[in-house]
Amino acid sequence: MIKKLFSFIFLIFFITSVNAKEIIMKCKFKKYKYIIQDSGNIILSTKKKGKPKWVGWCPGKKTEDNKNWFVSAKNRELIISDLKGICMVGKGEFLKKNGNIGFVRSSTSVTDFKKFVYTSEFFWMDETKKRKRKEKCKKIEK
Repeated sequence: MIKKLFSFIFLIFFITSVNAKEIIMKCKFKKYKYIIQDSGNIILSTKKKGKPKWVGWCPGKKTEDNKNWFVSAKNRELIISDLKGICMVGKGEFLKKNGNIGFVRSSTSVTDFKKFVYTSEFFWMDETKKRKRKEKCKKIEK
């Protein structure tokens, strides 16, 4: 009986397929990874140079992976579908290199894995003029 139960469990672990597909694009400042999986699609990001340390794109809370730079995100909304991610944040705070806290307001960022484009617009700190950025990206083959 125990032998049959063990065999059944063994078969479940090794026959069940894990459907995950990854698309990676390299932009001007960062790399982005779109992961298609049965449990829900996710987007990760990492620095463009050096050994990649992938972290969740558009974080909503501080985690072990983002504790070195992330402080908070207020009124965050993340939409991931159809090879595109849209991140909207009312106010996002992060640690700057000098140790001070910087923030963005009314931030909207889009990672488009069909057109391979990254766009972002936001108000930086207390500035009254909205900053806009559009980057053409390249697909990275594994």
